Amino acid sequence: MRFALIAHVLALGLGLVSQSQAHEKTCWAPDGKTKADNETYVPCNKLGIEEDGVHSSCCNLDGKASQRDLCVQTGLCNNDGILWRGYCTDQSWESAACVNVCTDESKGGNATGVMRLTPCGDGRYCCGDTTACCSGEDAFSIPIQEEVIQGATQSFKTYKNATIGLAVVLGIVALAALLGIFWLLKKNRSLKARQQTSTPAMEESSTAQQQQNSNNVDPYVQDQEDMARTDTTSMASPHTQYPMYKPPMSPSMAEVGSNPQRYSELDATGTATTTTTRPYDGHR
Repeated sequence: MRFALIAHVLALGLGLVSQSQAHEKTCWAPDGKTKADNETYVPCNKLGIEEDGVHSSCCNLDGKASQRDLCVQTGLCNNDGILWRGYCTDQSWESAACVNVCTDESKGGNATGVMRLTPCGDGRYCCGDTTACCSGEDAFSIPIQEEVIQGATQSFKTYKNATIGLAVVLGIVALAALLGIFWLLKKNRSLKARQQTSTPAMEESSTAQQQQNSNNVDPYVQDQEDMARTDTTSMASPHTQYPMYKPPMSPSMAEVGSNPQRYSELDATGTATTTTTRPYDGHR
């Protein structure tokens, strides 16, 4: 389960990076075989090419600052006032976004790379650094393609750097998520190990504490317990200790009348009664 989660996060991060890298469209020369240097030549229509079937011309937007082009609305590349026909993302060059001019090498064109164009001043152009064709039939015009070409006011911020930056950010996010998962798993294992180690120690400590408590008995409490366990024979009543003992009982009237001795209930002893006649001497 853990490895599956890690693999899923890693695959997601790599997928995002791959998707970002996939946005780097390849720019092709008119021959459909020669690739432009993607380190410098990138699509002018950065947003449009994200849609299926949408293409763009390519100019030098990621080169040195002094050598960068501007994408104009005709699809040409403007480099310090000089117009160039660049590359295109459509390998077949059949898309309207591709400026398919000056590709015939027999007429001074170039099918394997960029080609300089010279404006005639009337909306037409000649191939190369010349205006000789402007008076003839070889001059041509290029329609404005605003829907697929970025205007000349585009920023100098490079497209490739933005793409690489996005890929780096996504890669860092994926790596951070992966490291976070590893940290949580490691912390969980460490916590379980501490719990397993502390449980026997707690049980042993509890047993030792109980043993210590049993040894440290208060002497007074021990004496009380010993006294409670002693034989209670000495504390038994006379009825229990001496079964033959009977308490003194008052004699009946018949016994009193027939016994010449008086009976005292205080000491249960008989007192001899003697009748003596004492002369009255007048004093009590």
